[in-house]
Amino acid sequence: MKKGHGEKQTRRREQAIAALLPQPSIKAAAAKVAVNECTLRTWLADPEFKTEFRAAGRAVLAAAVGKLQSLTSEAVTALGRNLKTRRPHDQLRAIDLVLGHVVRLAELCDLTDEVLQLKRALAGGTDAGDAAEGT
Repeated sequence: MKKGHGEKQTRRREQAIAALLPQPSIKAAAAKVAVNECTLRTWLADPEFKTEFRAAGRAVLAAAVGKLQSLTSEAVTALGRNLKTRRPHDQLRAIDLVLGHVVRLAELCDLTDEVLQLKRALAGGTDAGDAAEGT
């Protein structure tokens, strides 16, 4: 573990990453952790800092996705209720949402399959175009 000034700078950089995530600007994040804005911009240009910042952002996103997934069943139930409502506008809106999400999910599944095929082709040394076409 680093001691002295290096440890303090490491801690300040970690605080800066934590501040960058919720703040609307680099300037606001710098003010939040009492770091000069130019210093924070310099840190953001550093590949190691950038990697740590992206990893922190992915962790926040993963937590948000987890929360959204926990609401999925309840949301589908609510959409189902609106499909049966007596108000035509609400029915049409629910139908539009359900069908739109189903189409996007199917497209996402197709893209995921294609990416996996391409990865397998690259790992196996075969022609990626052949793998993507399923030949």
